[in-house]
Amino acid sequence: MASKRDVPPRKTLSKENLLIRGVPVEYIEGTLRDYVQDDEYKDFFKKYLSNLHLMYEDRVNLCLYGANGTGKAQPLDELVLTPKGFVKMGELKVGDYVIDEHGKPTKILNIFPQGMRPVYEVTFDTGVKVRCDKDHLWKFKNRNMISREQDWQVDTLENILNRFKIKRGKGNNIAVPISKAVEFNNDKELPIHPYLLGVLIADGYLSGITPSISTTELDIIEKCNELIPENHYIRKNSNFNTSWNIGCKGGKNLINKHLKEMGLKVTSSEKFIPKEYLITTKENRLELLRGLMDTDGCIRKSGSFTYSTISNQLKDDVVFLANSLGYKTVVTEDKRAKYSSGVCFNITIMTNDLIFSTKKQIERYKKFVKPTYKKHIREISYITDVRYIGEEECQCIMVDNKDHTYVTRGFIVTHNTFLSSLIVKEGYRLRYKTALITMQGLIDLYFKPNKTEEDWERIKMIREADFLVIDELGKENFTKSGSNINLLEETLRNAVTKGQVIIICTNLPLEGEGGLYHQYGASIKSLIDGSFVKLEFDNSDYRPIHLNKKRAIKLLRGEED
Repeated sequence: MASKRDVPPRKTLSKENLLIRGVPVEYIEGTLRDYVQDDEYKDFFKKYLSNLHLMYEDRVNLCLYGANGTGKAQPLDELVLTPKGFVKMGELKVGDYVIDEHGKPTKILNIFPQGMRPVYEVTFDTGVKVRCDKDHLWKFKNRNMISREQDWQVDTLENILNRFKIKRGKGNNIAVPISKAVEFNNDKELPIHPYLLGVLIADGYLSGITPSISTTELDIIEKCNELIPENHYIRKNSNFNTSWNIGCKGGKNLINKHLKEMGLKVTSSEKFIPKEYLITTKENRLELLRGLMDTDGCIRKSGSFTYSTISNQLKDDVVFLANSLGYKTVVTEDKRAKYSSGVCFNITIMTNDLIFSTKKQIERYKKFVKPTYKKHIREISYITDVRYIGEEECQCIMVDNKDHTYVTRGFIVTHNTFLSSLIVKEGYRLRYKTALITMQGLIDLYFKPNKTEEDWERIKMIREADFLVIDELGKENFTKSGSNINLLEETLRNAVTKGQVIIICTNLPLEGEGGLYHQYGASIKSLIDGSFVKLEFDNSDYRPIHLNKKRAIKLLRGEED
C-alpha cells in the first residue's frame, strides 16, 4: 500500500477549470432530455460532465455527496428480453444486445455487480411479478399524469412509493410502459405458414393420423388451402360436417411431418406454440396471431378481444406472442366442470389493431371496436402491489440508448443506471478507459475466494481505468467495516499512485454526531478530505438527480468555495 508521501499533490477545481473549454455538449444534452426538464439542472450536468477531460488533465477527484447511486439492480435470475428471447440477468455479458422500450436491440455497454441486496417483488395488473431493489429506476406516470397527458417521469421504486399511493380509491395509480412490438433476430423460413399453424393449433385435430381443421367458416379453409404445400389438399371429412382433412396426393404428408417434428401431435390440453414461431419476424408473429384469433378468438360487444384455450402452456405462449407485438394482455380463468382440463384460460388482448382476417370477425370489428377505445390502457401496466421478499445477488446493466431502458419479465419496460452511467458514457465518448463498480461489488469481487477469469478481467479493468467510479459508498454490508475501510483505502491510494481519477458517489452521512454508521463515515471522510472536491446534492427533491440547485450553480460560477 502506498504511503502518503508517495501520493502526488492534487489540484482542486478553480474558477477557470469549471468552465466548458470547447467540449461539445450535444451528446450529454441528449442523454438528459427525458430526465431533467429544468434548464438550470440541465446546464449543471452539461458543465459537470463536460469537465471530465479537465478533471483528467488536472487529476481532480470528485466526491458526489448525497447523490443517488446507480443501484438500479435486479436479481441474477430475473429475466431480461434479448433479440433471441428472454435470458437471465446473470447470463448477460458486455457487448450482448437486449431489447429497449421501442422493441429494438440495444447494446450492453457495461455490467455492474451489486452483490447481495434487499429485493422487492413488484406485481402488475397483468399478473406479472418483477423483482428489483428499492433503488431500481422506473419510468412511470400516475393517473393524474395520464389524464393530463403529461410526460413520463423517472424515479426509484422507493421514491415512487413515498410520493404516491399504489391504489387511489378503487383503481390502481402507478403505471409503467409496456414494450412496443419487438424486433427479434430470427428471419429463417418456417416449416408451416404461421397463419396455417395458428389455425391448426386453435381449431385443429393434431393427434390423429391425418391433421384436420374444424370450422364452419369457408374463408378460413380457402385461405389455408392457399398456404399448404404443392400436392396437398384440404377436403371435407364426410363423417363430420365441420371437419376438414389435410391430405397429400402422393408421397409424405408434409404438414403431418412438420407437426410431428415440432412435437405438436398432441391433444388440446397439451398444445403449445413452437419457440421458432415466437422468436421470428413481426410479420410472421402477426400472421400466427391472426390464425389463432380467426378460429378460437372472439370480439366481444365491449370491443375487447379474447382468446380461449384449455392448455396452460398455450396460454403462456399466446400471452408471449401478443406481448411481443406490443399488446397488453390479462388472463382470467373459467373453472366450470365442462372443461376436460378443469379450467379454460381467457386471454384478453388489448389493442385496436386488426388481428383478425375472416369476414365474420371483420364485420364484428367494424361494429364493436371504436377508434379511441381506452387507448391509454393498451400501452401501460399498473402496479398493484410491492412487497419485500429478501436478499438476492444482483447486478445492473448500462445500455446504449438515449432512453436508458430495457425490457424485463412480462415485456415490462424498466430502467438501467443513471448518474454514474452518464459519467461512464461520457468517459467512453472522450475515449478514456472508464470503470464503474459499487462499493459492495468491489468488496464481493476482492474477497471472493475462488475468482473466475471474468472476475480477474474485471479487476484488471478497475486497475487500468483512467476514470474509476466507486458508487453507493456506504450502502455496503457493514459486518466487515474494518476490511471495507482497508479495501477502500488501498483502492484509493493505488488509484492515485497510478494517476487514475476517482469519482465517489455516496449517500453516507460523513459528518454529524452519533449514528450507526458515524464511525465508518468519519473514517471514509478522513480518506477523502483534502484529496476530493465535494459536490453536495439534496435528496429532499423528488427528481431522479437530487441536487442543491442554488449551491451547485454558485459553485460552477465560482461564487462559492
